[in-house]
Amino acid sequence: MVRGAFTVWEVVLVVTGWLLGILFKVLEWFANFEMPYKLPLVCFIIMLAALFPRPIWLAVNWKRLNVNEPFSGIISASDALPFRNGSVRLTTLTFIDKNGKQIEKTFAGTVLFMSTKSGEQCKVLYNESYPDDYVIMPAGQANAVTFAVIGLLLEIQLLIYMSVIP
Repeated sequence: MVRGAFTVWEVVLVVTGWLLGILFKVLEWFANFEMPYKLPLVCFIIMLAALFPRPIWLAVNWKRLNVNEPFSGIISASDALPFRNGSVRLTTLTFIDKNGKQIEKTFAGTVLFMSTKSGEQCKVLYNESYPDDYVIMPAGQANAVTFAVIGLLLEIQLLIYMSVIP
C-alpha cells in the first residue's frame, strides 16, 4: 500500500480537523466566542479519522486487486537520496505479471513493516487493469490492521473522554 485514493482522504481529514480547530480558535479570539471543551476534541476526532481510509481502501479493493495469485516481487534497488536537510529513500520494486511482462514500480519513502533492502523478497497484489494500484504483502495487511486498531483505540478513548467532560 504505497499510494491510492486513501492518501487523498487521509490528507483531507487531517486538514479539515486542523482548519476547524484554527477556525474555532479564531472565533474565540475575535468574536468573544467561548469555546466549549468538547470542540477541540471533535477536531482531534476528525483528524484521527485519517487512520481509517487505508484499511477501508484495502478492504474495498481487495477483490479487485486479488484477481490472480500474488506475484513474487523483489526489491531491485533502494537508495537514500539527499533531500533538503535529510534524505528520502527511493525504492524500486520489480515483479513479473502473468503475461511474463516485467513491471517496475518506484516509490519514495518507506512503507511501514516493510524491509527496503535490495534483494528482499515480497508478494505483490496487482491487477493489470489498474496499473497504479498495487499492494505489497504482507506489509499492506499489517499497515491496514495497525492503522485500524490504533484508530479505533484512540477514537474510543476520545469519545469516552468527551462523554465524561461536562
